[in-house]
Amino acid sequence: DLERSAESELDLPSFGKEVLQRFHELYYGAEIGDSLFEHLRGTLRAIVDEFAEVRIEGIAVVILPTELPGKLGICYLAGVGSGSALALRQNQMYRLIEVTAFEERKGAYEIVSSSGFVLDGDVFFLGTGDFFRLVSLATLKNALSFHDPQEASSFLAPQVHGSEDNSGVAAVVALIRKQARGVQMTQTLPEE
Repeated sequence: DLERSAESELDLPSFGKEVLQRFHELYYGAEIGDSLFEHLRGTLRAIVDEFAEVRIEGIAVVILPTELPGKLGICYLAGVGSGSALALRQNQMYRLIEVTAFEERKGAYEIVSSSGFVLDGDVFFLGTGDFFRLVSLATLKNALSFHDPQEASSFLAPQVHGSEDNSGVAAVVALIRKQARGVQMTQTLPEE
């Protein structure tokens, strides 16, 4: 049951937490089957269907370590609503996925997906459509060029918080680094 305040507005922090918890339960609580990629898409579709009374926006990312030469992992992405996932690799910005709301019937949204390899030093950025409305790609590239999630977050926060219409803004920055054993992902959320 969705929590609502006395004014019948959705309690966004509680709702967001509920959606993430449910995603975790569905993704990790079910048998993956033959395709991790399809499992990710199916989990996101189940979330959209389960919470059909509200518009869900998000991009889910799974990185599976690999033993392929020069590659740290395989990245699977799936998104719904509006937003983008980008990567900075060797100072070049790449759009990995762009999601725009698509309404075929009430509550039905297209799930967009993508996959690719992860390399040492890649900087990943996930942001809602509202984030990209407030921050230009040039500014984002400058922030990601620090190759430090905390520095990037500190650079971007004033631009987001300086806007009056920032309630739908959410973003994650992650730096991929090779470790002695496996892949290390450092992430940060923009400062509140």
